[in-house]
Amino acid sequence: MNNDLNWDHLRFFLAVNKAGSVIAAAKDLGVSHATVLRNVGKLEDSLGLRLFEPLRTGYRVTSEGEGILSEALAMEANVHALAGRALSKNPDPRGSLVVSLPDSRLLNLLPLMPPFLAAFPGIELKIRTDHDWPANNRERKNIPIAAVEIVLTNEPPQELVGRQLGRLGFEVRASPSYVKGDDEPYCLSEDSDWVIWNHQASSRSNELRRWQTKVFRRLAGRPKIVAEAQHYGDALNLVQKGLGLALLRDGVADGLIAVPNAQRVPALGIWILTCPELKDSGCVRTFMDFITRNWPEIV
Repeated sequence: MNNDLNWDHLRFFLAVNKAGSVIAAAKDLGVSHATVLRNVGKLEDSLGLRLFEPLRTGYRVTSEGEGILSEALAMEANVHALAGRALSKNPDPRGSLVVSLPDSRLLNLLPLMPPFLAAFPGIELKIRTDHDWPANNRERKNIPIAAVEIVLTNEPPQELVGRQLGRLGFEVRASPSYVKGDDEPYCLSEDSDWVIWNHQASSRSNELRRWQTKVFRRLAGRPKIVAEAQHYGDALNLVQKGLGLALLRDGVADGLIAVPNAQRVPALGIWILTCPELKDSGCVRTFMDFITRNWPEIV
């Protein structure tokens, strides 16, 4: 057994445990499944233990791995707590604040940033969006973890705290040229072409994909997905060019039309979230309160 454990190897171990499979963990981390297997293998070699048992449906932690899992989870919590305590030591709204925002074509929060900085000049705001979230895991290591995230979800993570700002409505939208037929109104079917999108710089983007595919199945049986866009704005552009249908914001003047006869699409909650250890930080608390107070101006 090698006593020099590598935290990166533990990170991959935790990712597989959380995702339930190597492929899902690779998607969450933005790496290949071979990279996941290699890092988990190195951890097993260093410990001299078999950590996972492969199943038909995924991977299950072995009895030997259970003990390592509890220790690894504790290490992960300690790392996050240490970073949080460092930030929360300063209760005054002064310092650097990293904020993760959605694609501005989905939810444009950028107009609130200048008045926020004018009101709190002591805060240096670093805005991260899904557009500048690199797919390469090595590049991700150089990006600081966001102290505050604004995300679309109906299931906010239990490990984060915050509040729901509102809800965002969606509907099936398409270009007029795509749905134009003879004299009959367009009807959704298994032959309909669907465009899917993500928008968040995190593993929660998988939740959005699952939400869309669930709606697609309810509307059209077995959906035919013809394109998957990394960003909401890219999906919007594809639909505007007549590629197919997508779940897009309702009531927006984007040159598209709502598909007639489509069933009602469930809305998504808009949440502003942070880590429990950061919620009393001056910068975090000030930003979250400001966004909450000025929210009606945006949506």
